[in-house]
Amino acid sequence: MQEPVSAILIIQQALTPVFLIVGIGTILNSLTARLARIVDRVRWFDTPESELSKTNKERELKYLARRMRWANWAINFLCGATVVVCINIFLLVINGYFSTALDKWIVISFASTLGFLSSGLICLFVEVSLATATLRVAPGNK
Repeated sequence: MQEPVSAILIIQQALTPVFLIVGIGTILNSLTARLARIVDRVRWFDTPESELSKTNKERELKYLARRMRWANWAINFLCGATVVVCINIFLLVINGYFSTALDKWIVISFASTLGFLSSGLICLFVEVSLATATLRVAPGNK
């Protein structure tokens, strides 16, 4: 059995992962804004003001649906990472306060966080790549 850790040290250890939550929250804020822009574009294509042909509209809507799917996956993975960080904080507090040996579970939860975070960032990368691949710059606007 481990020796009890002081309350200050427990709080310091548990506070460190909170900064990871803040970083993930910033990325989630950016992703939700991107998703809102995608939804706005989909709605615009459904209005009579859009001057594209039916074929072009269908193609654009297909690309937007793919982007929306990738953005949703990114948001889901990043939310999952945030939940696992919260579990990690809980385990750190329990480990220090009750002098238990949860080191293995703490490492597993942190590794899971990194897996979720990496997956979310990969999905964000794919969504941004799709957005730039479908971007059209009018002649003379280079």
